[in-house]
Amino acid sequence: MDKQIANQLYFTKNIKTPISCVHKISYDKHENFSMHLNAMCEIYIFVSGEADYIVESRCYPLTPYDVIIINPYEPHMPLVKHGCEYERYYFLLPLNIFSFMRNDPMQLLLHENRRGNNLIRLPAEKKEILKSNLNCFQNLWPDENVSLYTQACSSLLGILGLLNEHISCNNPVLLSSSDGIMPDLVADVLHYIQNNLSSDLNEAVLANIFHVSTAHLSRQFKDHVKIGLKKYTLFCRIGYAKRLLDSGRNVTEACFESGFTDCSYFIKVFKSYTGITPYKYQLARTQRKEI
Repeated sequence: MDKQIANQLYFTKNIKTPISCVHKISYDKHENFSMHLNAMCEIYIFVSGEADYIVESRCYPLTPYDVIIINPYEPHMPLVKHGCEYERYYFLLPLNIFSFMRNDPMQLLLHENRRGNNLIRLPAEKKEILKSNLNCFQNLWPDENVSLYTQACSSLLGILGLLNEHISCNNPVLLSSSDGIMPDLVADVLHYIQNNLSSDLNEAVLANIFHVSTAHLSRQFKDHVKIGLKKYTLFCRIGYAKRLLDSGRNVTEACFESGFTDCSYFIKVFKSYTGITPYKYQLARTQRKEI
């Protein structure tokens, strides 16, 4: 495919609905992507290219039509291995979008995520069903037509049902983040950071814990995670701080429990990553709940 054409975003619809969806083909390399956080659940579907996917401390090798389930505030990013054509879908869904249903199709997916597994790899026959539902959704997702919109939502529910069925019947095996993707050192550091966010996590401390030089640790981390260790740690802390604020912690509690030692610095970093202060973030969330 021509690079100029491949870099076009050719499927995205801006509808006044809580569901966001994108289908994109681009000619990309890892420098074009950065780690980020969502306030909603993301269902990411890899179509083609050469990439792995990192979510918090876990990293997964991708094969066509693999599905990654990402909880709100989990740092994540694709690791595109080299310049290649990269195709993917992703859906952003509020956690309670289907809470009116007797059996919420999001809950089993989020439970699988919480037990430490973000990857759903369907067998070949189910991948064909997934493709069919994706094509149907893409063709029906309209700007105004209520009937077609309803059919598109039905296709989305079909995708969620397919994923739920697979988890229920197959009990997916948890994959290690070091399975041929990350060196043991980097995988161990990723896990350590996630489990010790309230501790001192500067490079010198981590290098001492893992008995390597600071320069070696920094280089290995940047080479394999494609982001600096300090920036990665800040992403994780901001994500955790959001969860704490959502749970009712005040700004000071969220600051110290997420590993910051200075409230002014915490507020500055939080605003740089989210666009608003922690107080305004919590206030906006409270007002949404009251509506």
